[in-house]
Amino acid sequence: MKTLALHRYLPHLILCGSALLPASLSAAPTIGEVKVFNDWAVACNNIRACEATSFLFKEDGSDEMDATLQLQRGGQAQDAPHFSLTLGFEPLAANLRGKPVTLQGGGKSVQLGNLSKSQQKNAAIDIPPAQNAAFLELVAKPAQLTISIGGKTFKASLSGLSASLLYMDSQQQRVDTTTALARKGSKPMTAVPPVTPVRTAVLAPKGMKAPAGLAGKVRTVMADSLKECDADETDNKISDSDFVEVLDAKHYLVGVMCFRAAYNEGYEMFVVAADSASFAQPKVTPAKLDVHSGDQSELVNASFDPKTGHLAEYNKGRGIGDCGTSVEWVWTGAQFEAIRYDEMPECRGSLDYLNLWTAK
Repeated sequence: MKTLALHRYLPHLILCGSALLPASLSAAPTIGEVKVFNDWAVACNNIRACEATSFLFKEDGSDEMDATLQLQRGGQAQDAPHFSLTLGFEPLAANLRGKPVTLQGGGKSVQLGNLSKSQQKNAAIDIPPAQNAAFLELVAKPAQLTISIGGKTFKASLSGLSASLLYMDSQQQRVDTTTALARKGSKPMTAVPPVTPVRTAVLAPKGMKAPAGLAGKVRTVMADSLKECDADETDNKISDSDFVEVLDAKHYLVGVMCFRAAYNEGYEMFVVAADSASFAQPKVTPAKLDVHSGDQSELVNASFDPKTGHLAEYNKGRGIGDCGTSVEWVWTGAQFEAIRYDEMPECRGSLDYLNLWTAK
């Protein structure tokens, strides 16, 4: 299945690692990319933690899998790979509980014990680290992994896994070391990943309330910048979906509905100076959002948590949510700085968005 075109607003989210910010603000994160190898996608973030997943659908749409295989591995030398299986989107049949789980591929097999209640309910199985060596040998060459549970079988594609493992090894600087997954050698791993960046949230004082009618004022003041919004969202009257939140003692956050689609809602995000909020025309500026290109301040399916100062968006490429972007920012007093960026560029049945940026 070819990648479907994402919503018309998703191109606004194309990352610009070299985007210029005022000198007083933190440098914009440099975001990597999701790499696709046949039926697999793999990505590594800014601290060299990597993730990979298989797809349910082949690129040409010729076949559909029943399961996906996932891999996560941290960037430290001692970090072991963590493999897991997802067997569809619904709980497994109750009569499979307690049945033996067997993985098969290339004439080899690995036994994972009996299916537990939680595994049946979540349709997910973690592969024990003690089985990693046997599992890696099993999946090294075949094009497909078969999961047998009692008399029920599932299949997951392995086409592209080897290339994904090699890419992961390369990004984590493990190639030819004893810790490599795809190209193991005798050298010790000496590479040390970067330290996780720290973003400190500035929170609102307890009890501080947002003034009534502020969203309507923002619509009036910023009317020119809302001209590209859908016609029925630009009448300068507050929408039921507009929202106002207290950012800190000096600022309010206003989200103005800009477009409404079948599975996405777009908001223009503005910051209002608190000391001007009572004016007929308060001081309003577009929200500064790093990892967004230029001065673009539109978010899709936006939400804000005043307890943590976190702003988030979830931009779905299509209704089932198997492609798109998920971003989370923290308010630092001057702008929203990214603390997480996940992406899945291919609409091929995987709900596992891959992480490209993390901070704490």
